Amino acid sequence: MNNVTRLSPKLTANRLFINDLMEDSIPTPSFAMGVIVENEKTCGFLALKADKQIPVEVTSRGFNLGHGILGTDDYKVAQFSFQLYDYEIFHAIINPSNPIAHHVLSAMIEHSAYHFFIINPDKSVISYRSEFGADDASNIKTNWPQIKNSQTSNTEYNEALRQFSNDPQPPGVMLDWVCRDNLEYLDIQKHPLELAPMT
Repeated sequence: MNNVTRLSPKLTANRLFINDLMEDSIPTPSFAMGVIVENEKTCGFLALKADKQIPVEVTSRGFNLGHGILGTDDYKVAQFSFQLYDYEIFHAIINPSNPIAHHVLSAMIEHSAYHFFIINPDKSVISYRSEFGADDASNIKTNWPQIKNSQTSNTEYNEALRQFSNDPQPPGVMLDWVCRDNLEYLDIQKHPLELAPMT
């Protein structure tokens, strides 16, 4: 996805989620997904928490989002790949039957848009968002019928994760999926945190 814009509108996130994600105890490199409110619309966001500082000259080029479905006739998992141009490719494997993942993917599809955050070790955050209605989430929308009714178990997810991690395609860095089990993370009204825009 090349059409990204720097964060400028007011965004409201879940305070519990952001606080937990920013904790030093969270392993890196890692991946998280959550929801955010922009202009009264609840949008999905994806986050990459880096294990080393990503240079500004890299983040200024934007990124490419890849998405696919892995699994068998019995279960499905979703793959996200983040290519930072002339730098690195990062991969995350998620279980779409996880309630947080299901909610976030639904929000991304509803508005055909999403946000993407890169969190550096110094706690600086680079923020991007796709344009509403630009259909930048079209691959996710295309794959939604395969995953919306997913009943993938934790055992099946862990097996799919193991297989992909042994030979990631395209070659890249595997991300731990973190902050994925607390449903309170989805309640922004109860735990609001206004994020200051980039100036």
